[in-house]
Amino acid sequence: MENAKRLTDQLAETLASHILTGKWAIGEKMPSDQELCQTHSVSRTVLREALRVLGAKGLITARPRVGTLIAEKSAWALWDAEVLTWLGRCQTAQQKVDISQQIFDIRIALEPAMAALASSRASAGDKQALQDSLRALQADPTAAQEQAFMRCLYQLSGNAFAATASHLACWDIDQRQTPPPLLAYAALTAAISQSATVAARQCAVDYLMQGLSDNSHEGRSFD
Repeated sequence: MENAKRLTDQLAETLASHILTGKWAIGEKMPSDQELCQTHSVSRTVLREALRVLGAKGLITARPRVGTLIAEKSAWALWDAEVLTWLGRCQTAQQKVDISQQIFDIRIALEPAMAALASSRASAGDKQALQDSLRALQADPTAAQEQAFMRCLYQLSGNAFAATASHLACWDIDQRQTPPPLLAYAALTAAISQSATVAARQCAVDYLMQGLSDNSHEGRSFD
């Protein structure tokens, strides 16, 4: 069972990379099941499960009497954590810069609002959790710890959709080559702990703009 799941995951990523890189064009009909099974040396069961995964993420669509087609990009679940992971693995360095620019657009629109909501909604226990996450990041300033801090921030917003939005921030953190903005995160944590809504919002703007400057994002788009 575990081996079958691993094969399914590997095949799903391989097929997804063909879509995400444009090797298979939007609207193009996918190869037949028989051809895919032979090409990738997998069973029909593994293939069907991999296709189910891709369909759930909006990358492919089945048409009666036509077959399985590459879906329109508007249907792709680009905020999905697994899709973002696949993007990170199959895109060129310049493509990653382009994606980061678009993710920055979303983060600057959402993250200050998440910080403001956290400052007004977080309980004493929530604030302690954010402080603990900050201390863990300060002791171990790795991408994994920074991602944990960011997930905690989004969670404190009290918004049910925040967890999905945090996937974008976590992907962007994973691509960044510069150290975490620890001083800015400390100021943000202090503002949230003091329920200072305006200050929390501004702190989020400040560290995002600092990251933009540090990474010299260029205003290109992800086609």
